[in-house]
Formats: sequence, C-alpha cells, structure tokens
Amino acid sequence: MRAGVLHGDVAPANVMVGDDIDAAVLTDFGLSRPLRSDGALAGTAGFVAPEVLGRAPADPRADLYGLGAVLYFAAAGRP
Repeated sequence: MRAGVLHGDVAPANVMVGDDIDAAVLTDFGLSRPLRSDGALAGTAGFVAPEVLGRAPADPRADLYGLGAVLYFAAAGRP
C-alpha cells in the first residue's frame, strides 16, 4: 500500500515463506491496480472482503481484510 498499489488477492496461495521462515513475500500481482483506479476487483473466495463481494470499490482495507484472513488460516488451519 505504501507504493500506492492495491494487491487485490491476498490469500495463502499468494504468500511465500522461505526455509528460514524469517520473512514472508506476497506474490502474484496479476489482479493488482493503482489505488486511484476504479473498477471491479476479484480475489480468492474466503479471503475477499465482504464489501468487495457486494460490488463496493476496493480500497486498502480490502487487502488488510485478506491479510487477517490469511493469518487466521495460518493459526486455525482453516478459512
């Protein structure tokens, strides 16, 4: 978000963790777009913010929701 880009698909399949597990890297910026852009945004089911599914414009909070869903998945082992 600091770079002004909305990822749009923060999901476990798009987070890579190295062997040392000191850092995680967010990958697959295929759905990303500039924050000032308008338009629909898709994502991985279970990790998309509810307001985006309801056709509201996505903003940085949608990626934050996805991150929270990924962290929950990592802790609980289920979406």
